Amino acid sequence: MGSAKGGIRFEERREKDRYVVRAELPGVDPEKDIQISVAEGTLTITAERREEKQEGTRTE
Repeated sequence: MGSAKGGIRFEERREKDRYVVRAELPGVDPEKDIQISVAEGTLTITAERREEKQEGTRTE
């Protein structure tokens, strides 16, 4: 388990001919809110957590 800038916890491993990265991204919809790119040998994962504002509720 590791961590990256911004406090994202992740784990990485090699499986035969592929490299697998798993990241903890609570509150993030993987279908809509994550962008993944590889450029010049660098893997970049960008995620945006969206919060819906509702009156009378609290999030901690």
